[in-house]
Amino acid sequence: MRETITTNATVNTARKVTKVKLTKGKTLDVTFEEIVTIIEIVEGEEVSKTISGDYTRIGKNIVHEDMENALLLLRSHLSILCDQAEAQGKGYYDLEEDEEALSKYKVSSYSIGGHDIHEGVTLRGVRFGKSGAPLNLNSPFTKWEGGDNEEVYENSFELRGLINHCSEEALLYVEGKMAPTAQLDMFEQAESDEHDTEDGPF
Repeated sequence: MRETITTNATVNTARKVTKVKLTKGKTLDVTFEEIVTIIEIVEGEEVSKTISGDYTRIGKNIVHEDMENALLLLRSHLSILCDQAEAQGKGYYDLEEDEEALSKYKVSSYSIGGHDIHEGVTLRGVRFGKSGAPLNLNSPFTKWEGGDNEEVYENSFELRGLINHCSEEALLYVEGKMAPTAQLDMFEQAESDEHDTEDGPF
């Protein structure tokens, strides 16, 4: 039997994306940390409790084009960080204007790791050669900020902003934003350590 209990507790929930993968079928796998903060008054004093967990949502529905477009914005960074030919002799903003060069790239996933000043991201995707054959690319782990005597990626500010944008779209997908023709058939859920989605960039 379910019993409803009324309390004076305030519950706040926050989610932080740590991994996103666009699949071959254009569905999205999203791993995130969920932090639930419960604040209640006990004997006149405020008491706070925090509960956290890591979750992976395996999407069944095709992503909205906004999610695809967000990942497209990472192509320049993938090219630069993987030291590809198209990035040689060009600045980030120059490369952003070269759609012919960027059309050779696709970013399919990213993983965020580290904490505080050591937080950063790894991008994964492909570069399509002249024959159309894809070359798998994995960028080095790139911090948003550098510590003492560490070289900082000169476009880390732009990269961080775009990753935040992608993560916002990923959480909207988890909450139901998908392609207009997709069925509202939400998610299979698994603990992050029980589902390995690293089977290549697609």
